[in-house]
Amino acid sequence: MLTSDVSAVENAADGGRVAPPRAGRPRPRARIVLVVSALGVVIVAAVAAIILGTTQQNSPAAGPVTPAYDARGRVVPVREARVMTQQGGIVRWLLRQPGAKIAGRDEIARIEGPTGELELLTAPYEGTLLDVPVQLGDTLPPAALVARVGDMSELRVQTSDVDEYLVASISVGMLVDVSVDALPGRTFSGRVNSVSLEAEPGTGSRLQYPVVITIDNQDAKLRPSMTAHLRFGRQPQAQ
Repeated sequence: MLTSDVSAVENAADGGRVAPPRAGRPRPRARIVLVVSALGVVIVAAVAAIILGTTQQNSPAAGPVTPAYDARGRVVPVREARVMTQQGGIVRWLLRQPGAKIAGRDEIARIEGPTGELELLTAPYEGTLLDVPVQLGDTLPPAALVARVGDMSELRVQTSDVDEYLVASISVGMLVDVSVDALPGRTFSGRVNSVSLEAEPGTGSRLQYPVVITIDNQDAKLRPSMTAHLRFGRQPQAQ
């Protein structure tokens, strides 16, 4: 063919050697593609860095979680008495049920003893029957609990959840915020009434100091034995 002959003649004129192809320059379109690709990589990296930095700033710093309260306690009446039988026997009469208002020396129960004599149990003071854990006809041993009477004119919170590190910052008169699990969304104000100087055994090997808080703004929905959370605040301002 003619093309083959021409190629043979050119190779013979060049001494039989074939010249290597010259490295051509990149075309303008290829150069534009490379530049655009490089810019795309830079933009993507910048956006990723901005997003990562914003996420780190908005994320809360890792650290210990602070509880929403300093100690836990239990709502109690200002006074509480346990009415018990001395000799034991059969419950022959009960005056009222829990929740009833009673006056001092009101009769609560009659217990028939082993020899037939009646033991009369009365209220030690005016208050409310908090609990009557017996029923008519029950046979009770000596010193059995028949009723609990409480003075509900004032409610307090008793806590044994104050350790040696917290008790150093608590003093009589200190303001306290009191919240009750049974009444969500309500906060009651209180004051430290007393702080024990002697520790009592707590959970494990920890020692706890009993503290009593008087609740200022009381509510009819507050009841004895409700669980309360305490946040100890500042000292009251001097008048």
